[in-house]
Formats: sequence, structure tokens, C-alpha cells
Amino acid sequence: MIKYVISLGLTLVLEGIPVAIRSKNKDWVIYVALVNILTNPPANLIFNGLKPLAEGKGEAILAAVTEAAVVAGETLLFFIYRKKQRRGLKAMSLRACFLYALVLNAVSYFGGLAIGKIT
Repeated sequence: MIKYVISLGLTLVLEGIPVAIRSKNKDWVIYVALVNILTNPPANLIFNGLKPLAEGKGEAILAAVTEAAVVAGETLLFFIYRKKQRRGLKAMSLRACFLYALVLNAVSYFGGLAIGKIT
């Protein structure tokens, strides 16, 4: 249980910092955090639940599929919120929301791997 809490906390920090720096809009920062709270725990439960079935390269494939599902889900959630201008935020296209989700998830995924190797 504690590793799920640590994973979520790490994701919130690693993704929250660039969002807060880039956006400076507290509503958007909070929304991105809420989206991560919705996507991170199920992704970790699915990955860790299926991990024993994945041997060797299968684990990397499972990680890639899990991350792709998270990026897809977050893209849709970001687009729902940002398809129209709201509260000082410019509208974002579906493509922009995809790139946003992709970059944020890459930051948290590789940042988590790097931190895991250090500790």
C-alpha cells in the first residue's frame, strides 16, 4: 500500500512542478493533480497485478501499454476541461492535450525510474 502512496506522491510532484511553472493557473494545476489521482492508482494496481504474468521483456511491454492507456485517458480528461477557454486558460486542441499528457507522463515515468535507481 505504501508503494502506491509513494508512487502517487512522486507523480504529483514530478508532474505538478512543471505544470505550476508553465501555467501559473491554480485551477489547472489542481485539475492536473486530480486527473493524476484518478489515473495513477488504477494504473499501478493493473501493472503490479499483471506483472507476475509478464516475464523479461513482457514487463516492458506491460509498462508501455499501461502508460499508453494513462496518456490516452489523461488526454481525454485534459481535452474535456480545455476544449473551450475557461478561467484565464486558453483552449487546447486534442493534439495539444495529447502532447501535454505525453510529456508529463514521460517526466514522471523516467523521473521515477531515475529515483528508483538512486535509492
